[in-house]
Amino acid sequence: MARKITITLCLLLSFTILFAQSQDEAYSLFDEGNYHFDESNYEQALSCYLEAVPLYEKLYGVAHVLTGDLFSLIALTHSRMAEYDSAIEWHQKALEIFLMATGKNSQDTAKAYNDLGLAYFNNTEYDNAIKHHQEALKIRRQIFGEQDKTTADSYYNIGIAHDLNGNYSQALVNYSKAFEIRQTLFGNEHHKTLAAQNGIAIVHYLQGNYEKAIIDWKKIAQIYDNINDISNLASTYSNMVGALIELESFDEALSYAEKGLAITTENFGVASASTAKAYNNVGLCHHRQGNFGQAL
Repeated sequence: MARKITITLCLLLSFTILFAQSQDEAYSLFDEGNYHFDESNYEQALSCYLEAVPLYEKLYGVAHVLTGDLFSLIALTHSRMAEYDSAIEWHQKALEIFLMATGKNSQDTAKAYNDLGLAYFNNTEYDNAIKHHQEALKIRRQIFGEQDKTTADSYYNIGIAHDLNGNYSQALVNYSKAFEIRQTLFGNEHHKTLAAQNGIAIVHYLQGNYEKAIIDWKKIAQIYDNINDISNLASTYSNMVGALIELESFDEALSYAEKGLAITTENFGVASASTAKAYNNVGLCHHRQGNFGQAL
């Protein structure tokens, strides 16, 4: 009897040692992959993550959140390498794991739907992107409610996918919801609030509602000026120039074009892409006014 107990204890000890060794190896590969990922060495990161996959599956099984997290990282690495088909494949695997491990209505599952939506978006598959972002939104509203930053993110992601898919009315609805939530949570000057507000302005412009777009961009420009965000201020001035030209308000368009040029020249130099675009805006305004000598 004592001999059987001793053998059993030895086997348990051996298993424990092997498990610990495998766990150490898996974590080491995971950490090394994260290091390479942070250094933008994505091929090396991917190699480490893929080598860790059989260890994670052996240690935790295929229906464990840690395995799902690893698959998500592999997908994200593929995305950083612009390998979107592979990213979609691994995000789908991660989603299946989180559905098994945590159920439909969990934060992990919502994030997996969101990440898969982003991968489809990067692959210009906007219908699939919308479908998966809507699934993420449904779960996030159930878990966190309407006034939550992740709920707002889902609305924004749906909005931009509709925007690029040419569904401007749906884009406007979702951008507006994202803007309202972010404005409440973060205030007017937060970059996420401004991104949603800018999305609204862009849709107004694309719908031909140039007056509304200009009103939005003037508000945005005032905020960027207040917080001294030079790059986005110049970009907003450029957007306003385009809308004002559409309205044939050439004098006002020229005024903002010259403001944009002054900002980019002072802050980015003459040889920057931003300055080149600003010069082009000034020239375009002169050309539309018939000042062809100044346009050149």
